[in-house]
Amino acid sequence: MPLIDDSDAEVTTQARPASHAYRAPAASRASADPAPSPQQEAIIDGYRQELPVSVVVAYAGSGKTTTARQAMSASRDPAAYFVYTKEAADDARRKMPGHVMAGTVHSFAYGAPCMSDPGHASFGTLFGARLQKKGAELHEAIKTQFPTEISRVSYALGTTGKRPAVVEALNTVRSFCYSEDDHISKQHVPEKILAIVAQKLGQRAARDCVEPLVDLANKVWERMADPRAAAMPITHDIYLKMWQLQGPQLRQQRLVLDEAQDANPVMLNIVKQLVRSGTRVMLIGDPRQAIYQWRGAVNAMAEFPEAPHFALTTSWRYGQNIADTSQPLLCATLATDKLIGGGGEPGLVIDDEDAHFNPTAILCRSNAGVVEAAMDEISRGGRPYLAIKDKESTIKLIEAVYALSMGDYVWHPEIELFRRYDDLVEFSKTTEGGTVRPIISIVDRFSNDMSEVIENLRHNTALSATGASLVCSTIHSFKGMESDRVMLSHDVHHMSLIKEHKPTEPGKDSTFEISEANCNLAYVACTRARQALNTSGCQGLWRAELRTFARNPKSPQEMRAVQGAFEHQGLSLYRAYPYSAPSAPSSSDVDQQFQAELQRELRDQQRLVNHCLDPD
Repeated sequence: MPLIDDSDAEVTTQARPASHAYRAPAASRASADPAPSPQQEAIIDGYRQELPVSVVVAYAGSGKTTTARQAMSASRDPAAYFVYTKEAADDARRKMPGHVMAGTVHSFAYGAPCMSDPGHASFGTLFGARLQKKGAELHEAIKTQFPTEISRVSYALGTTGKRPAVVEALNTVRSFCYSEDDHISKQHVPEKILAIVAQKLGQRAARDCVEPLVDLANKVWERMADPRAAAMPITHDIYLKMWQLQGPQLRQQRLVLDEAQDANPVMLNIVKQLVRSGTRVMLIGDPRQAIYQWRGAVNAMAEFPEAPHFALTTSWRYGQNIADTSQPLLCATLATDKLIGGGGEPGLVIDDEDAHFNPTAILCRSNAGVVEAAMDEISRGGRPYLAIKDKESTIKLIEAVYALSMGDYVWHPEIELFRRYDDLVEFSKTTEGGTVRPIISIVDRFSNDMSEVIENLRHNTALSATGASLVCSTIHSFKGMESDRVMLSHDVHHMSLIKEHKPTEPGKDSTFEISEANCNLAYVACTRARQALNTSGCQGLWRAELRTFARNPKSPQEMRAVQGAFEHQGLSLYRAYPYSAPSAPSSSDVDQQFQAELQRELRDQQRLVNHCLDPD
């Protein structure tokens, strides 16, 4: 997961010297890489030049890990390599040279000295024994140690139980830990809880709950950050935030930050402080795969506009046809690089949801789409794999929402403040209620067969992608993954590339702007396929949306910039995605001869990769 996440934090139970904590075993390091490409050679040369900061834009499948290894192998300077998950750290240790120490940012913080400790013991030594094993331990400690403060928050939230007050205080602490700020304030109170209170009790009640909630959160933070408070469990976010606040330092002279497009403010602040202290930093990532802004992620690469920029534009994952399908999505967001498909065969691309296509993975916009795709596969006798982070937690949320719809109540942290289903439905229509909206869709669609759905999700799905008949995933969950034959679910149709602005005066037309977030998400979806991609009618929709934007832009300057990006690649904004569904009728600006040539080209593609289609 791109943002800091407790489950992905990599720590050790005993403190070890930082110089030995992350070293790759020499016997398991990768053998010599192929000769670097000209683009890779430029990055390697830039690393040798000891630039204070450099930025590498590495498009999907372009070999960024290999390039990072080649660059760090070109210098014997000790280097730190920040990755996002324990699995990525384990993989990096096997592949990186011995003078490179790879780990999550949490693992570096865990081994760092705590400067407020008289003996400068590491954060791991001071806090490791207090890392919570179960969430209930921390909840019970807060209830026991802050009863008066919890009562005040509970009254302000309009609840009788203690759990909501504890949960929202921890959410406020977590929001603070993800930020670059040095103290907790009202801006760290989650918008979601304020929206719920406003809906239930009014705007004044929402304002009144902020002060007691911030007070409780501050006291919880202070107790968790106190090395002497042995009775207070902590989360991994605490020692990372403490490292950031004291001023992080590395023993290594260099730092490479992987997936730099999905940093969060605390991580970005750590990097900036290291740059100011003289650490030479390379940021590597793909800005067009920045799909977690809604969680507070920031593109660290954009914070250093004056730094030398390099690019990796050849993808070794897929061929040119898939690259060409993804190119307009880059142009729409003003990216000017030309994608090159270096994956061998050109690849098959079709845009027909009803085609006789045999996908190995289906990508959905929401968890509701994932459940629907899984149920369809089970009904065909398959055993799908649900590539969602916590399947059981999702199932429990479905059960809780379904129970509420039937007039019962089953506790779940996502809906704990709701006692009426209608209130939850209304909340789901707000911006803050977006996370529960797909679950309501599942409940509404499968309400008559919910017990069967739950049974199938628990017992008739595969435990891993290996051996599964089909991988069902949201686009977000499939980021960083790939599959032979990828199909987009029909719920992706609702993911518009443009945002509408309603007119404020009668008789005026709506205007439109590009939705960078949705363009990025569509780009991630299209670049997961190795051999074949079925966009299921999305290309036709995207073409129409881009034309709508071109005709009625909110900002003519934006439209001209986007048009310029298309023209830079020899494309037309007005004719983006001319290769729509083979069965689609000709549009007014594409003549019949062009359509006939297109049909022949598509048939040739199918013959080249006919193993990608169901032979039946």
